[in-house]
Amino acid sequence: MLNRRAITTHLIRVSLITSLLLWGVDVMPGQRLNSSNNNRTLAVAPTLVSASQTSKGELIAFSAGEQIYVMNADGSDIRLITERIPNVYYDYPALSPDGSHIAFISTDMSSLQHSLNIAGVDGSRLQRIISGPAWLSEPTWSPDGSKIAFARGHDNTIYGWAMKLTCRPEIYVADVLSGKYVSLTQGEGGTDPAWSPDGTRIAFSSFRQGNNEIYTMATDGKGVQRITYTDWAEAEPAWSPDGKQIAYAAHLFQTDVGCGFIPTGRPPESLTEPMYIYVMDFDGTNQTRLETTGGGNEPTWSPDGAWLAFVIADKNGRQVYVTEASGSSLTRITSGIDEKSSLSWSNASRSQ
Repeated sequence: MLNRRAITTHLIRVSLITSLLLWGVDVMPGQRLNSSNNNRTLAVAPTLVSASQTSKGELIAFSAGEQIYVMNADGSDIRLITERIPNVYYDYPALSPDGSHIAFISTDMSSLQHSLNIAGVDGSRLQRIISGPAWLSEPTWSPDGSKIAFARGHDNTIYGWAMKLTCRPEIYVADVLSGKYVSLTQGEGGTDPAWSPDGTRIAFSSFRQGNNEIYTMATDGKGVQRITYTDWAEAEPAWSPDGKQIAYAAHLFQTDVGCGFIPTGRPPESLTEPMYIYVMDFDGTNQTRLETTGGGNEPTWSPDGAWLAFVIADKNGRQVYVTEASGSSLTRITSGIDEKSSLSWSNASRSQ
């Protein structure tokens, strides 16, 4: 399901080490920092709209510069909620369904420890759920907030890459209160988990059948169903709030990569069709490309299902854009040099 430039610059140095590590030791992250196929169709052509037309009274969380931020859904009032600690990076924010908490991953490059954490939406009341030397990514909350699904192992869908890693990531689910976690994919591989609004299914991406495609499974890992069948790579599924549709990124650049080695930078544009956001019915039918979203990935729905936020990589870096769910509009809501990633949209309130 990204902006990990500083982390990826370290990967050549640590790749041989991480290929030898499996799983393990606790590390405490920083506290809060106060800071001001054939069934595909094309969507209608884009028109530009004002950011003020997007949903109000909601927050979008994202990562940038290896820190976690929250902002209003129109891009205003951006606030840093993590502390800048040397060699500690934060990524993959996920706002809880009730908007009271945020889950995210911290990475300590000095000790090679990775942690799944939760905190208030202002960064307070920090709590570590699990920690160890295994790479963690892509947390997603169950609708009742009691569990978090996540990927363990290198995230193989980053920066527009869809990597067929020899040491594939797996999807786990953790109990928020106890911290106990179990594997759902059981060696078959998977990343980008996304919980359905009714709590019965988890969508995810996997290259288990030779190509990165979208699947769904029951919350115990059983009943796996493949719902996309294409010649290109697809990843980063996101359920609509009513559970009827799934948004996802398509045309990621697919490549084979050895365990412990991750490509840096962006895929070569001359070798792949630009990425787009697609929307399909929950069973994989009626796949529709949103023409406003060329170059985009990492979609997330607004709580009312009327809008999609996503990231587009262009000459200005990776910025957050929003479009109506029909793909009929386009608005950029962020700027600046730090590349944005890992979006999460919720009815969160800063006062909680």
